[in-house]
Amino acid sequence: MVERVACCVQGCSRTILFDTAMRTGGRCMPCVQKEADDERRRFVEANRVDVDRFAGVTDPVRRIELVHERPPRDPVVRDVPPSETLPEMVAKLDARGIQRLIDSTVHALAEERQRGHALARTLACLTRADLRDVQLALVRARDPYPSVVFRDASEVPTTALAALLDARDIDALLASHALSALAWTHNPRAVELFSRWRQHPPPWAGLLHISPDHYAHAGGWELSEVGTPRALCGEPCMELVAYGSSGDARAIVATEQRCRCGRTLTLLFDVQTARTNLPWLGWPCDRLVVPTCDACACFGTLFHSVNEDDVLTPIGEHPLVPDDAASWPLLPSVGLRLGAPRSPYFAADWLLEMKQSQLGGHPGWIQDPAYPQCPKCARTMCFVGQVACGDVEPNREGTYYGYACAPCRVVASNYQQT
Repeated sequence: MVERVACCVQGCSRTILFDTAMRTGGRCMPCVQKEADDERRRFVEANRVDVDRFAGVTDPVRRIELVHERPPRDPVVRDVPPSETLPEMVAKLDARGIQRLIDSTVHALAEERQRGHALARTLACLTRADLRDVQLALVRARDPYPSVVFRDASEVPTTALAALLDARDIDALLASHALSALAWTHNPRAVELFSRWRQHPPPWAGLLHISPDHYAHAGGWELSEVGTPRALCGEPCMELVAYGSSGDARAIVATEQRCRCGRTLTLLFDVQTARTNLPWLGWPCDRLVVPTCDACACFGTLFHSVNEDDVLTPIGEHPLVPDDAASWPLLPSVGLRLGAPRSPYFAADWLLEMKQSQLGGHPGWIQDPAYPQCPKCARTMCFVGQVACGDVEPNREGTYYGYACAPCRVVASNYQQT
Protein backbone atom coordinates (compact mmCIF):
# COMPACT_ATOMS: atom_id res chain seq x y z
CA MET A 1 0.00 0.00 0.00
CA VAL A 2 1.31 3.47 -1.01
CA GLU A 3 1.93 5.62 2.03
CA ARG A 4 0.15 9.00 2.00
CA VAL A 5 0.31 11.79 4.55
CA ALA A 6 -1.85 14.86 5.18
CA CYS A 7 -0.75 18.25 3.83
CA CYS A 8 0.69 20.29 6.69
CA VAL A 9 -0.98 23.57 5.63
CA GLN A 10 -3.74 24.50 8.06
CA GLY A 11 -7.19 24.10 6.51
CA CYS A 12 -6.00 21.90 3.62
CA SER A 13 -7.58 18.43 3.53
CA ARG A 14 -5.47 16.95 0.73
CA THR A 15 -3.14 13.99 1.18
CA ILE A 16 0.15 13.53 -0.65
CA LEU A 17 2.75 10.86 -1.19
CA PHE A 18 5.43 10.59 1.49
CA ASP A 19 8.14 11.26 -1.12
CA THR A 20 6.33 14.44 -2.18
CA ALA A 21 6.09 15.57 1.43
CA MET A 22 9.85 15.13 1.83
CA ARG A 23 10.48 17.39 -1.20
CA THR A 24 7.95 20.11 -0.34
CA GLY A 25 8.24 20.30 3.42
CA GLY A 26 4.94 18.49 3.92
CA ARG A 27 2.87 20.70 1.63
CA CYS A 28 0.74 19.53 -1.31
CA MET A 29 1.54 20.99 -4.73
CA PRO A 30 -1.57 23.25 -4.89
CA CYS A 31 -0.48 24.80 -1.59
CA VAL A 32 3.11 25.15 -2.85
CA GLN A 33 1.82 26.91 -5.98
CA LYS A 34 -0.46 29.18 -3.96
CA GLU A 35 2.45 30.24 -1.74
CA ALA A 36 4.55 31.00 -4.81
CA ASP A 37 1.69 33.02 -6.34
CA ASP A 38 1.15 34.94 -3.10
CA GLU A 39 4.85 35.72 -2.86
CA ARG A 40 4.90 36.94 -6.46
CA ARG A 41 1.84 39.11 -5.83
CA ARG A 42 3.42 40.67 -2.73
CA PHE A 43 6.60 41.37 -4.69
CA VAL A 44 4.70 43.06 -7.51
CA GLU A 45 2.64 45.19 -5.14
CA ALA A 46 5.73 46.24 -3.17
CA ASN A 47 7.74 47.16 -6.26
CA ARG A 48 5.06 48.45 -8.66
CA VAL A 49 5.88 51.65 -10.51
CA ASP A 50 3.75 53.88 -12.71
CA VAL A 51 5.28 54.69 -16.09
CA ASP A 52 3.84 57.56 -18.11
CA ARG A 53 5.12 57.13 -21.66
CA PHE A 54 3.29 60.31 -22.68
CA ALA A 55 4.95 62.60 -20.12
CA GLY A 56 6.76 65.45 -21.83
CA VAL A 57 5.59 64.37 -25.31
CA THR A 58 3.79 67.32 -26.89
CA ASP A 59 3.95 66.34 -30.57
CA PRO A 60 0.42 65.04 -31.37
CA VAL A 61 1.70 62.66 -34.06
CA ARG A 62 4.16 61.06 -31.66
CA ARG A 63 1.45 60.77 -28.99
CA ILE A 64 -0.77 58.91 -31.48
CA GLU A 65 2.12 56.62 -32.37
CA LEU A 66 2.65 55.88 -28.67
CA VAL A 67 -0.99 54.84 -28.31
CA HIS A 68 -0.38 52.14 -30.90
CA GLU A 69 2.94 50.97 -29.49
CA ARG A 70 2.66 48.10 -27.04
CA PRO A 71 5.62 48.04 -24.61
CA PRO A 72 6.84 44.62 -23.41
CA ARG A 73 4.64 43.33 -20.62
CA ASP A 74 6.14 43.75 -17.18
CA PRO A 75 3.88 42.97 -14.18
CA VAL A 76 5.78 45.48 -12.05
CA VAL A 77 5.16 48.33 -14.50
CA ARG A 78 1.74 49.97 -14.61
CA ASP A 79 1.25 51.92 -17.84
CA VAL A 80 -0.38 55.32 -17.23
CA PRO A 81 -2.99 56.07 -19.92
CA PRO A 82 -2.81 59.39 -21.80
CA SER A 83 -4.77 62.35 -20.51
CA GLU A 84 -6.81 62.58 -23.72
CA THR A 85 -8.63 60.08 -25.91
CA LEU A 86 -7.42 58.97 -29.31
CA PRO A 87 -10.14 60.97 -31.13
CA GLU A 88 -9.10 64.07 -29.19
CA MET A 89 -5.48 63.55 -30.24
CA VAL A 90 -6.40 63.11 -33.89
CA ALA A 91 -8.63 66.19 -33.81
CA LYS A 92 -5.54 68.31 -33.01
CA LEU A 93 -3.76 67.34 -36.23
CA ASP A 94 -3.49 69.89 -39.01
CA ALA A 95 -2.93 68.92 -42.66
CA ARG A 96 0.82 68.60 -42.16
CA GLY A 97 0.32 66.46 -39.06
CA ILE A 98 -2.07 64.13 -40.89
CA GLN A 99 0.47 63.69 -43.69
CA ARG A 100 3.17 62.87 -41.15
CA LEU A 101 0.87 60.26 -39.62
CA ILE A 102 0.21 58.81 -43.08
CA ASP A 103 3.97 58.58 -43.72
CA SER A 104 4.45 56.95 -40.31
CA THR A 105 1.73 54.43 -41.11
CA VAL A 106 3.30 53.47 -44.44
CA HIS A 107 6.64 52.96 -42.66
CA ALA A 108 4.99 50.89 -39.90
CA LEU A 109 3.27 48.65 -42.45
CA ALA A 110 6.68 47.73 -43.82
CA GLU A 111 8.28 47.22 -40.40
CA GLU A 112 5.56 46.03 -38.01
CA ARG A 113 2.35 44.92 -39.72
CA GLN A 114 0.05 44.85 -36.67
CA ARG A 115 0.98 48.37 -35.57
CA GLY A 116 0.65 49.56 -39.17
CA HIS A 117 -2.86 48.15 -39.35
CA ALA A 118 -3.82 49.91 -36.11
CA LEU A 119 -2.50 53.27 -37.36
CA ALA A 120 -4.25 52.75 -40.71
CA ARG A 121 -7.66 52.12 -39.13
CA THR A 122 -7.18 55.20 -36.94
CA LEU A 123 -6.62 57.33 -40.03
CA ALA A 124 -9.56 55.75 -41.85
CA CYS A 125 -12.09 56.11 -39.04
CA LEU A 126 -11.05 59.39 -37.41
CA THR A 127 -10.02 61.52 -40.41
CA ARG A 128 -11.37 62.23 -43.88
CA ALA A 129 -7.86 62.33 -45.37
CA ASP A 130 -6.98 60.85 -48.75
CA LEU A 131 -5.27 57.57 -47.80
CA ARG A 132 -3.95 56.68 -51.25
CA ASP A 133 -0.36 56.15 -50.01
CA VAL A 134 -1.54 53.77 -47.27
CA GLN A 135 -3.91 51.97 -49.63
CA LEU A 136 -1.19 51.38 -52.23
CA ALA A 137 1.23 50.19 -49.52
CA LEU A 138 -1.31 47.57 -48.45
CA VAL A 139 -1.93 46.47 -52.04
CA ARG A 140 1.81 46.16 -52.72
CA ALA A 141 2.06 43.91 -49.66
CA ARG A 142 -0.93 41.86 -50.95
CA ASP A 143 -2.58 42.67 -47.63
CA PRO A 144 -5.69 44.85 -48.29
CA TYR A 145 -6.73 44.96 -44.64
CA PRO A 146 -8.35 46.61 -42.67
CA SER A 147 -10.90 47.08 -45.45
CA VAL A 148 -12.19 50.41 -44.07
CA VAL A 149 -8.81 51.94 -44.98
CA PHE A 150 -9.97 51.86 -48.62
CA ARG A 151 -13.00 54.04 -47.92
CA ASP A 152 -13.70 56.37 -50.85
CA ALA A 153 -10.52 55.30 -52.68
CA SER A 154 -9.68 56.88 -56.02
CA GLU A 155 -9.31 55.09 -59.34
CA VAL A 156 -5.66 54.05 -58.92
CA PRO A 157 -5.99 52.12 -55.62
CA THR A 158 -9.31 50.66 -56.83
CA THR A 159 -7.70 49.35 -60.01
CA ALA A 160 -4.76 47.98 -58.02
CA LEU A 161 -7.17 46.16 -55.70
CA ALA A 162 -8.96 44.60 -58.65
CA ALA A 163 -5.63 43.40 -60.03
CA LEU A 164 -5.04 41.40 -56.83
CA LEU A 165 -8.06 39.29 -57.77
CA ASP A 166 -6.44 38.38 -61.09
CA ALA A 167 -3.41 36.78 -59.43
CA ARG A 168 -2.93 33.11 -60.25
CA ASP A 169 -2.09 32.19 -56.67
CA ILE A 170 -5.09 33.95 -55.10
CA ASP A 171 -6.52 32.22 -52.02
CA ALA A 172 -9.79 32.60 -50.10
CA LEU A 173 -8.40 35.07 -47.52
CA LEU A 174 -6.88 37.42 -50.10
CA ALA A 175 -10.03 37.28 -52.23
CA SER A 176 -12.23 38.07 -49.22
CA HIS A 177 -10.06 40.98 -48.05
CA ALA A 178 -9.76 42.42 -51.56
CA LEU A 179 -13.53 42.26 -52.15
CA SER A 180 -14.29 43.89 -48.79
CA ALA A 181 -11.78 46.64 -49.57
CA LEU A 182 -13.30 47.13 -53.04
CA ALA A 183 -16.72 47.55 -51.44
CA TRP A 184 -15.36 50.34 -49.24
CA THR A 185 -14.02 52.30 -52.22
CA HIS A 186 -17.57 53.20 -53.36
CA ASN A 187 -15.83 53.75 -56.68
CA PRO A 188 -17.73 53.46 -60.01
CA ARG A 189 -15.09 50.95 -61.13
CA ALA A 190 -15.89 48.76 -58.11
CA VAL A 191 -19.64 49.01 -58.78
CA GLU A 192 -19.00 47.94 -62.37
CA LEU A 193 -16.92 44.95 -61.24
CA PHE A 194 -19.46 43.77 -58.66
CA SER A 195 -22.21 44.04 -61.28
CA ARG A 196 -20.19 42.02 -63.78
CA TRP A 197 -19.35 39.34 -61.18
CA ARG A 198 -23.03 39.02 -60.29
CA GLN A 199 -23.80 38.25 -63.93
CA HIS A 200 -20.70 36.18 -64.61
CA PRO A 201 -19.02 34.74 -61.46
CA PRO A 202 -15.20 34.66 -61.86
CA PRO A 203 -13.16 31.45 -61.40
CA TRP A 204 -12.10 32.42 -57.86
CA ALA A 205 -15.76 32.77 -56.75
CA GLY A 206 -15.61 29.09 -55.81
CA LEU A 207 -13.20 29.99 -52.99
CA LEU A 208 -15.89 32.05 -51.25
CA HIS A 209 -18.83 31.21 -49.00
CA ILE A 210 -21.02 33.96 -50.55
CA SER A 211 -21.24 35.39 -54.04
CA PRO A 212 -18.77 38.23 -54.83
CA ASP A 213 -21.46 40.92 -55.16
CA HIS A 214 -22.66 40.29 -51.58
CA TYR A 215 -19.34 41.71 -50.36
CA ALA A 216 -20.77 45.16 -51.16
CA HIS A 217 -22.46 44.95 -47.74
CA ALA A 218 -19.02 45.39 -46.15
CA GLY A 219 -18.98 48.93 -47.56
CA GLY A 220 -22.57 49.71 -46.57
CA TRP A 221 -24.31 49.29 -49.94
CA GLU A 222 -25.61 46.70 -52.36
CA LEU A 223 -26.41 46.39 -56.04
CA SER A 224 -29.98 47.18 -57.01
CA GLU A 225 -31.89 45.06 -59.49
CA VAL A 226 -30.55 47.25 -62.32
CA GLY A 227 -26.94 47.21 -61.08
CA THR A 228 -26.77 50.64 -59.44
CA PRO A 229 -25.53 51.10 -55.85
CA ARG A 230 -28.18 51.28 -53.12
CA ALA A 231 -27.01 52.74 -49.81
CA LEU A 232 -27.71 50.70 -46.67
CA CYS A 233 -26.35 53.33 -44.26
CA GLY A 234 -25.19 56.92 -44.39
CA GLU A 235 -24.85 60.39 -42.91
CA PRO A 236 -25.41 62.23 -40.65
CA CYS A 237 -23.89 60.22 -37.82
CA MET A 238 -24.43 61.18 -34.17
CA GLU A 239 -22.88 59.66 -31.07
CA LEU A 240 -25.15 58.27 -28.36
CA VAL A 241 -24.10 59.18 -24.84
CA ALA A 242 -25.48 58.91 -21.33
CA TYR A 243 -25.05 62.63 -20.68
CA GLY A 244 -26.67 63.90 -23.89
CA SER A 245 -29.39 66.54 -23.58
CA SER A 246 -31.09 66.23 -26.97
CA GLY A 247 -34.58 64.73 -26.98
CA ASP A 248 -34.48 64.02 -30.72
CA ALA A 249 -33.48 60.39 -30.14
CA ARG A 250 -33.00 57.99 -27.27
CA ALA A 251 -31.61 54.48 -27.03
CA ILE A 252 -32.20 51.64 -24.55
CA VAL A 253 -35.57 52.75 -23.20
CA ALA A 254 -37.74 50.37 -21.16
CA THR A 255 -41.30 49.55 -22.29
CA GLU A 256 -44.23 47.67 -20.78
CA GLN A 257 -44.59 45.43 -23.83
CA ARG A 258 -43.50 41.81 -23.62
CA CYS A 259 -41.38 39.76 -26.01
CA ARG A 260 -42.65 36.35 -27.06
CA CYS A 261 -40.11 34.85 -24.63
CA GLY A 262 -41.75 36.65 -21.69
CA ARG A 263 -39.07 39.32 -21.15
CA THR A 264 -39.74 43.05 -21.26
CA LEU A 265 -39.11 44.62 -24.65
CA THR A 266 -36.62 47.49 -24.82
CA LEU A 267 -36.71 50.29 -27.37
CA LEU A 268 -33.29 49.99 -28.93
CA PHE A 269 -34.06 53.32 -30.63
CA ASP A 270 -36.80 55.90 -30.25
CA VAL A 271 -36.07 58.57 -32.87
CA GLN A 272 -38.29 61.66 -33.09
CA THR A 273 -36.56 63.15 -36.15
CA ALA A 274 -36.07 60.13 -38.43
CA ARG A 275 -36.60 62.03 -41.68
CA THR A 276 -33.88 64.51 -40.70
CA ASN A 277 -31.34 62.28 -38.95
CA LEU A 278 -31.82 59.13 -41.06
CA PRO A 279 -32.53 60.43 -44.58
CA TRP A 280 -31.31 57.27 -46.36
CA LEU A 281 -34.13 55.27 -44.76
CA GLY A 282 -36.94 57.19 -46.43
CA TRP A 283 -39.03 56.56 -43.29
CA PRO A 284 -42.54 57.93 -43.92
CA CYS A 285 -42.90 59.88 -40.66
CA ASP A 286 -40.76 61.67 -38.08
CA ARG A 287 -40.91 59.05 -35.33
CA LEU A 288 -39.16 55.72 -35.68
CA VAL A 289 -39.08 53.08 -32.95
CA VAL A 290 -36.92 49.95 -33.09
CA PRO A 291 -37.64 47.45 -30.29
CA THR A 292 -35.45 44.58 -29.19
CA CYS A 293 -35.35 41.81 -26.64
CA ASP A 294 -31.89 41.89 -25.14
CA ALA A 295 -31.93 38.08 -24.80
CA CYS A 296 -33.68 36.87 -27.97
CA ALA A 297 -31.70 39.19 -30.26
CA CYS A 298 -28.57 37.32 -29.19
CA PHE A 299 -29.90 34.20 -30.93
CA GLY A 300 -31.35 35.66 -34.14
CA THR A 301 -32.91 38.70 -35.80
CA LEU A 302 -36.17 40.06 -34.35
CA PHE A 303 -38.70 41.68 -36.69
CA HIS A 304 -41.62 43.99 -35.82
CA SER A 305 -44.11 45.82 -38.00
CA VAL A 306 -44.94 49.39 -36.98
CA ASN A 307 -48.30 50.98 -37.79
CA GLU A 308 -49.14 54.69 -38.06
CA ASP A 309 -49.71 54.85 -34.31
CA ASP A 310 -46.31 53.25 -33.56
CA VAL A 311 -47.96 50.05 -32.34
CA LEU A 312 -45.46 47.18 -32.58
CA THR A 313 -46.41 43.71 -33.79
CA PRO A 314 -43.86 40.88 -33.87
CA ILE A 315 -43.62 39.17 -37.25
CA GLY A 316 -41.51 36.42 -38.76
CA GLU A 317 -40.01 33.38 -37.16
CA HIS A 318 -38.84 33.89 -33.58
CA PRO A 319 -35.35 32.60 -32.70
CA LEU A 320 -35.02 29.64 -30.38
CA VAL A 321 -33.79 30.74 -26.95
CA PRO A 322 -32.93 28.91 -23.71
CA ASP A 323 -35.92 28.05 -21.51
CA ASP A 324 -34.72 30.31 -18.69
CA ALA A 325 -34.17 33.39 -20.88
CA ALA A 326 -37.04 35.26 -19.23
CA SER A 327 -35.18 35.21 -15.90
CA TRP A 328 -31.90 36.65 -17.15
CA PRO A 329 -30.84 40.10 -15.83
CA LEU A 330 -32.21 42.91 -18.01
CA LEU A 331 -30.01 45.35 -19.88
CA PRO A 332 -30.14 48.57 -17.81
CA SER A 333 -32.53 51.17 -19.25
CA VAL A 334 -30.15 54.13 -19.35
CA GLY A 335 -31.81 56.22 -22.07
CA LEU A 336 -28.77 57.15 -24.14
CA ARG A 337 -29.28 60.43 -26.00
CA LEU A 338 -27.83 62.14 -29.04
CA GLY A 339 -24.42 63.69 -28.52
CA ALA A 340 -22.09 65.38 -30.97
CA PRO A 341 -21.99 64.67 -34.72
CA ARG A 342 -19.05 62.58 -35.88
CA SER A 343 -17.58 60.92 -38.94
CA PRO A 344 -19.78 58.15 -40.40
CA TYR A 345 -16.66 55.96 -40.28
CA PHE A 346 -15.97 56.58 -36.57
CA ALA A 347 -17.25 53.20 -35.36
CA ALA A 348 -16.74 51.28 -38.61
CA ASP A 349 -13.93 49.18 -37.13
CA TRP A 350 -14.76 47.90 -33.66
CA LEU A 351 -11.11 47.04 -32.97
CA LEU A 352 -10.41 50.73 -32.28
CA GLU A 353 -12.17 50.19 -28.91
CA MET A 354 -13.81 53.60 -28.74
CA LYS A 355 -17.37 54.65 -27.90
CA GLN A 356 -19.29 52.64 -30.49
CA SER A 357 -22.93 53.63 -29.81
CA GLN A 358 -24.33 55.85 -32.54
CA LEU A 359 -27.30 56.80 -34.68
CA GLY A 360 -26.50 56.55 -38.39
CA GLY A 361 -23.05 56.13 -39.86
CA HIS A 362 -21.49 52.81 -40.82
CA PRO A 363 -22.08 49.81 -38.55
CA GLY A 364 -19.11 48.42 -36.68
CA TRP A 365 -19.52 44.71 -37.35
CA ILE A 366 -17.89 42.45 -34.79
CA GLN A 367 -18.48 39.49 -37.09
CA ASP A 368 -19.55 39.54 -40.76
CA PRO A 369 -22.04 42.14 -42.07
CA ALA A 370 -25.53 41.05 -41.00
CA TYR A 371 -28.05 43.32 -42.71
CA PRO A 372 -31.33 41.35 -42.47
CA GLN A 373 -33.84 40.84 -45.27
CA CYS A 374 -37.29 42.31 -44.75
CA PRO A 375 -39.73 39.42 -44.12
CA LYS A 376 -42.38 41.20 -46.19
CA CYS A 377 -40.56 42.32 -49.35
CA ALA A 378 -37.24 40.39 -49.04
CA ARG A 379 -35.22 43.57 -49.66
CA THR A 380 -32.13 44.25 -47.55
CA MET A 381 -33.04 46.45 -44.58
CA CYS A 382 -31.16 49.69 -43.92
CA PHE A 383 -29.04 50.41 -40.86
CA VAL A 384 -30.51 52.72 -38.21
CA GLY A 385 -27.81 52.66 -35.54
CA GLN A 386 -26.04 50.56 -32.95
CA VAL A 387 -25.63 50.38 -29.17
CA ALA A 388 -22.48 48.88 -27.67
CA CYS A 389 -23.28 47.11 -24.41
CA GLY A 390 -20.10 48.47 -22.83
CA ASP A 391 -21.55 52.01 -23.21
CA VAL A 392 -24.61 50.91 -21.22
CA GLU A 393 -23.13 48.64 -18.57
CA PRO A 394 -19.38 48.45 -17.76
CA ASN A 395 -17.59 45.27 -18.84
CA ARG A 396 -20.61 44.01 -20.79
CA GLU A 397 -19.74 42.61 -24.21
CA GLY A 398 -21.41 42.85 -27.60
CA THR A 399 -23.35 45.29 -29.78
CA TYR A 400 -27.04 45.56 -30.73
CA TYR A 401 -27.88 46.76 -34.25
CA GLY A 402 -31.13 48.31 -35.50
CA TYR A 403 -32.60 48.32 -39.04
CA ALA A 404 -35.67 49.51 -40.92
CA CYS A 405 -37.52 48.84 -44.19
CA ALA A 406 -39.47 52.04 -44.89
CA PRO A 407 -41.86 50.80 -47.62
CA CYS A 408 -43.04 47.92 -45.42
CA ARG A 409 -42.82 49.79 -42.09
CA VAL A 410 -40.82 46.90 -40.67
CA VAL A 411 -37.99 47.29 -38.12
CA ALA A 412 -35.46 44.73 -36.92
CA SER A 413 -32.67 44.19 -34.42
CA ASN A 414 -29.85 41.70 -33.93
CA TYR A 415 -26.67 41.31 -31.91
CA GLN A 416 -23.02 40.38 -32.34
CA GLN A 417 -20.14 39.69 -29.98
CA THR A 418 -16.71 38.13 -30.18
